Amino acid sequence: MNTVITVIVLIVMLGILISTHELGHLMVAKAFNVYCPEFSIGFGPKLFSWKSKKSETAYSLRLLPLGGFVAMYEEGAELPDGVEVPPERCLSNIKPWKKSLVMLAGITVNLLTCVLFTFIYTLSFPNYYQIESVHTEYTNGTSNVVAYGLWADGTVDGTAISCNSKVLYVPEIAVDSNNNQIGLVLDSNAKIGEDTVVAVYLYQNLKENDLLTCTTFYYAKTDFTPNETETKLGILNKADTDRGTYKPAAGSVLSMTLSFLDTESKESRPEYKDTRDTLTFKATALANEDGSISWNTADKITCTTLKYWAPLGERIKDGFLMLGNYFVSIGMGLKAIFSFNFSQVGSVVAMGSVLSQSSAAVGWGRTFFVYGGFLGLNLAILNLLPFPGLDGWQLLVVIIEKISKKKIPEKVKGIVSIVGIGLLLAFGIAIIIKDIIGLIL
Repeated sequence: MNTVITVIVLIVMLGILISTHELGHLMVAKAFNVYCPEFSIGFGPKLFSWKSKKSETAYSLRLLPLGGFVAMYEEGAELPDGVEVPPERCLSNIKPWKKSLVMLAGITVNLLTCVLFTFIYTLSFPNYYQIESVHTEYTNGTSNVVAYGLWADGTVDGTAISCNSKVLYVPEIAVDSNNNQIGLVLDSNAKIGEDTVVAVYLYQNLKENDLLTCTTFYYAKTDFTPNETETKLGILNKADTDRGTYKPAAGSVLSMTLSFLDTESKESRPEYKDTRDTLTFKATALANEDGSISWNTADKITCTTLKYWAPLGERIKDGFLMLGNYFVSIGMGLKAIFSFNFSQVGSVVAMGSVLSQSSAAVGWGRTFFVYGGFLGLNLAILNLLPFPGLDGWQLLVVIIEKISKKKIPEKVKGIVSIVGIGLLLAFGIAIIIKDIIGLIL
């Protein structure tokens, strides 16, 4: 069911972005009285076409929803039967600055859509936080080391815990051998039977998460010696991710020390001091019929997500930060394309997978506006590239013709554009096939 919803949302999202892009071209072209016989979403054979009696433009839906176009009359092009168009309504005969605005209109609309979606997201949805930064303070002064905390409710060793007054302390972020974040360290010196393991919490989504269900255990590194600061923070071992995860044997007993910090309120920043409330969380591994392990325990801790509405100024700031992150991500994607590192380039298939995962974590509303804004900026920047078939190419042609004071033959421009569109479609299909293979394997 979630797959069907993902496909529908992706189609709606792309439909909005592509149709508004082409609508931008159409509106500016019509403002300059350019004759536009067709407005189309998609390429290839027509699935549907409609034209009112009062309109000169037919609105079409085509088979391949990988883009769209607005057909604008050029000199030498065939006209529908019975239609006569004066030369001044030809796209190539309007002034270069007007033609440039027509080409830039779709890009501008996508930029505006990106900004609109981003600020709808930051202004209309509450802020959430699972992780709270912890102020670290020692008896001999203040440390600049950042520690973390999780909001948690439940019981440990018979003691009731509430996020209204306590924060579950986690000393550091766990990373793999490539320095990629994998989760938060709950206890770097946990025991399963006689083995020392590092307990890592993999925060899943903005819902309530059972602590033990979301915890993965790693072997502790044998060659790690904590420094003075790490010792004070309670970091006694590092996770040896190269060895993979630790698989408990049925019947083995987990003993995990959880530390809790006092907090005055959910809005206040908890402080870490040398003294902490430490409680022992114990559980016994049970073997399931499918070979997996579940845990039997008298206590239960649930990590929860707190919701709050940030001040307006902070929300506006967050919107601009998101826009900046979008530009950075797209820049990295373009770098991957031009360096032929296509493993980092994704298609609509990869985007569908991301949407599905994101919706499970934060819901469809937040997902739609976050990735709608990101895709809108993608369309704007990609269309600026001077590649045949894209708006940037049309803009380049206008500039070349203006500088040389000579028009490039319509036949030449048509052939180059068709070849460019063909290459773009082939590239898009190749990336789709790559992503499908990646999902299967």
